[in-house]
Amino acid sequence: LLRFLPGLPDRVEAESPRDPSERRRLALECLGIFRNETPVDVLCFGSFVLEKCGACLDSPAAHRALGEPVRLMLLHLRDAHVSRIRATRIVSIENETTFNDYVDRQKEGGGEEIVLCSQGQANWAVVRLLRLLHEAAPSVPVFHWGDLDRSGVLILRSLRHRSGVPVQPLHMDRETLRRFSTEGLPLPPGEREEIETLLKKPKGNVGEDLLVAIRDTGKWVEQETVADAVLRPDKAAGMG
Repeated sequence: LLRFLPGLPDRVEAESPRDPSERRRLALECLGIFRNETPVDVLCFGSFVLEKCGACLDSPAAHRALGEPVRLMLLHLRDAHVSRIRATRIVSIENETTFNDYVDRQKEGGGEEIVLCSQGQANWAVVRLLRLLHEAAPSVPVFHWGDLDRSGVLILRSLRHRSGVPVQPLHMDRETLRRFSTEGLPLPPGEREEIETLLKKPKGNVGEDLLVAIRDTGKWVEQETVADAVLRPDKAAGMG
């Protein structure tokens, strides 16, 4: 579109888009094609405040004070920036059940973490909010916690790539998989071959050690299994 429609590049560049996804969105919107953003949202918990067009959007911090998570639509995040943030780290969590358990532990322990729920493969609201938080506080470490399987690693890699944020794995490593391998599930047919294909790619990708451990043990572990031990150590004390 930018190459073949006269005048479109000038209209897009006038808004100085920061990345290719913004360029694509602006190009389409200049032609009257809009993404439906109202159903795209992110469930989050933490102390931060957004500012948009001179207005203060403090619902995340207000609900954090009440011990509650809040949903933000992608539409809310458009043209917004984080004006205030208080966090020791930022954690994205793949599954909603674990997200809720993690938030409960934050309330009990008085932690100052910002927690996002990716609900599987992160949608654009998750990606956008993660980027905004990192821009506001680049020194705060960012983690993602998901299932210990090939899909979990791919979700982590996708989140890093799409957000541009150096997201690190949390409880997604060789040692954790081996610790819980007795509770793990056998790999489905063809899964080992899929992992081998991923491991043939250039070395140094995040989650590579976990993929090797999954291949070698022939097991994958659900996030909830790990969460029981991490978030409820007394309950998990009797596990092998």
